[in-house]
Amino acid sequence: MNSILTGKTTLTWVGIDFSAVQLATRADFGELESNGPGYFARWNNLLEAEPAKFDMTGALKLGYVKHATSVVLPINDAIDLSKCYPASIQAFDRERVPDMIARYDMSGFEGAGVVLLAHSLSKPALRGEFVVVFFDAQTKEVLHAEQISGKPAGFGLRNFWAGAVAGVLKEIKGTYYKAWEAKYVKGK
Repeated sequence: MNSILTGKTTLTWVGIDFSAVQLATRADFGELESNGPGYFARWNNLLEAEPAKFDMTGALKLGYVKHATSVVLPINDAIDLSKCYPASIQAFDRERVPDMIARYDMSGFEGAGVVLLAHSLSKPALRGEFVVVFFDAQTKEVLHAEQISGKPAGFGLRNFWAGAVAGVLKEIKGTYYKAWEAKYVKGK
């Protein structure tokens, strides 16, 4: 983490992994239902199309963060949407994180990766919950994982929940980065 936060290692943002997402309520995700799991690519495409709004580089105060959302594409395409609507949102199982990261094809990538694991998107709660995970690109060892939430905002399903992602990045920049810097760079 020290090498990541001080810019000494290459960091690649692989996007948003929706494979463990819980959605509430089904009626609020009609557009997703009608388009199937391929719809998740629209959120990841937005990260690359609007880098100023979804700025992981700025959130981590780095000079450059590479984008490679194609890493999570096959994982998101394989999601069974019928399993994404629990009776109630369950807590995120952190024990799953290493297995989730192990599925990523990181051949050709150096340094480290960062991903947002989507935990829950709840319209009734007006909250999107994500787990930001930093990992070694070669060994896929999890270096740090932290749950962060963001408030959705915007028009249309894609933009509404992309607003939650923008909120998470603002939280990283405003709050979490300072804690990570204190822990991993300054050793406090």
